[in-house]
Amino acid sequence: MSAKGSLFEELTQWGIGHNSYLNPNVEIYEDPITGLSFKALKDLPPETKISTCSYETSLSYLNAVEFPGFLRHSPPFPPGFLSLLCKDDPNIIGFFFLIQQYLMREKSFWWPYIRLLPQPGNTKDLPVPCMWPEEDVKFLEGTNAEPPIRKRNKMWKAEWEGAVSLLRANVKDWEDYTYKLYQWAATIFGSRSFRASLTIAEQMVDNDPLIQMHVRKDHFSVLLPILDIGNHNGVNNADWHPTKEVGLSFSNRAQIGEGDQVYNFYGDKSNSELLVAYGFILPKSSNAEMDKDSINLRIRPTQPASLALRRRQNCHVIPSNVEEEFMYAVQRRAGQTGLPEFALLPHGLLDTILCLFANSREREVLSSDLSYCPGKDPGLYQRSLMRSAVQMLNLLSQKLRLDIARIKQAAAFSENPQANNQRLAVEYRDRQLAVLEAALRPISERLQIFQSTSSFCAHPQHAIINHPNFTSSNHSLNDGELLSLECAFNWLHIHYSELFTSIISLISEDQGEPLPLDWGILIEDWNRTYWIVWIFTIMVIAEGNGRSASPGLQSSHAYVISWLASMMQPKYCILPTFLFERVIMLGNSPHGYSIDDSVVRNSIATSELMADQSEHETINNMLHAISHLPQLHAINPNIASSRTANLEKYRNFASYLVHEETLPLQYTMHNGQALEQLVLCIQKKDK
Repeated sequence: MSAKGSLFEELTQWGIGHNSYLNPNVEIYEDPITGLSFKALKDLPPETKISTCSYETSLSYLNAVEFPGFLRHSPPFPPGFLSLLCKDDPNIIGFFFLIQQYLMREKSFWWPYIRLLPQPGNTKDLPVPCMWPEEDVKFLEGTNAEPPIRKRNKMWKAEWEGAVSLLRANVKDWEDYTYKLYQWAATIFGSRSFRASLTIAEQMVDNDPLIQMHVRKDHFSVLLPILDIGNHNGVNNADWHPTKEVGLSFSNRAQIGEGDQVYNFYGDKSNSELLVAYGFILPKSSNAEMDKDSINLRIRPTQPASLALRRRQNCHVIPSNVEEEFMYAVQRRAGQTGLPEFALLPHGLLDTILCLFANSREREVLSSDLSYCPGKDPGLYQRSLMRSAVQMLNLLSQKLRLDIARIKQAAAFSENPQANNQRLAVEYRDRQLAVLEAALRPISERLQIFQSTSSFCAHPQHAIINHPNFTSSNHSLNDGELLSLECAFNWLHIHYSELFTSIISLISEDQGEPLPLDWGILIEDWNRTYWIVWIFTIMVIAEGNGRSASPGLQSSHAYVISWLASMMQPKYCILPTFLFERVIMLGNSPHGYSIDDSVVRNSIATSELMADQSEHETINNMLHAISHLPQLHAINPNIASSRTANLEKYRNFASYLVHEETLPLQYTMHNGQALEQLVLCIQKKDK
């Protein structure tokens, strides 16, 4: 028997001598890839007990405080050290207890176990990134693994400094408890221990409320000699059975063949979690269920109303852990989803973003059905949520692109990988990129359709049929569309050319800009102003609906009238309810919907102009001038007799729509340039 084999045998006999167990048909061996491992010497049928770790041999905070059933076998720590850390940081006590046992060496009860652990100072045997040299950690920059590595090291340093200061006055050899040993102990616990709630039988802690709370909330973890040798391959073929009389037992669910490695199961962990905690990632797999590559996205609503709405929704369970509440895993394997662009995204992420972007009308829609699951709804763009859904697409696109750029930028400054850690980091990094790019692709394609197509424009590049990503399945113009200011005025040019010419002349004179107007310049500072002008104009046209003088809106975009009417509904608008009672839909109209003349004059009564104070003068002067244009009177003769108060209602309601129903988005101009601007979302369908 080799020297290592002799140590394995001594460990086994030590465990058996203290009521632990290892199946005689399972051996401990050194695997070239996984290190210490279990191997089946014979076929193991399902439900075979593989190993048991008795509470006599487990090692944790409970031993340090000598909780009943958990002996210390060593000198106690000072009472002040234990009492100060016991309430909030029991895991720190466990780390120091392991250091104490290591320093005792052969005198430690746990020495047969500790001497087979990766030893302090041997970074080759401690492969977790927290223990990597800095030159290796650099290869993880920009990935999901980098922040928790930095966070752990910072946290460990603070924990050690606080705890060792408590030892300094009462422990003679306190200087032996170095930060290097604390890192080692924390790494051993982080890579080998088991959660207390899965390990400690409840009957053992019934009489101590503090310990009971620590166990239930996993405030500390437990080392389980022998049993912890089992490695992880991502397949849940393990059952754990904690009992007060025996300890924790581990058995297999499915048959294990002779000569095969016997694996434990660390939980349904992503490769990011595995790399940070254990120093390895699972190999690529064609089995979607075994694909553990994922990217974490953290998105949290900041507005109280949005946060409250998200927490009231009950479609998806919100994690009890505060740090996990707004952390979402994007995976390469597709989930059950309503729309293909969101197939790789967790549904809870979509809920959160919609709450984040929802305006008052959309919050009303979401609040009306708290069990509604947007990620599972193939008709998402038809539920009066199209505006916030497009903003969601835009945010996700920006976030994914930013993460891709961050990883690529970091990779550009990395040298060719030399060490094993570096090669592992590069593989992990490349697979993170693959997840990001796979998630971005369908989102980007759908967003590009929204950003560059419009039925209002006569520009060839804005025609949906000419779009490279157009298919019948993503033809969102059936549900609604986004309208840029340039396209809005271009539509006015097509259908009301004389009116358009007069309004454009007014804008040119007001801004001191030559004709034809360069909308790319105007939208930089006056985007909101001229949206109010356009919507005001369309409302006046809509009031004249049904007259022969206004065929454009009726013939090409009659749904705009119905959209305006829907925006006037009390549940969507901030105006008094009684003012909307006369908003009517003329179902017998050959052109669809209409708005009664008097309803428009009497119902649009928002109390203020929703625009920056610096824009008020321009808006008021423009609308006053437009309301006196003979071309507008020809379309709607009643505008000439409208009182100033009524025109203010038009103006205020137009500003309300601009405030509520636009969104910032890059949109393709007539010249092909994509510019960030406010675009108006007009819903056609509403389920």
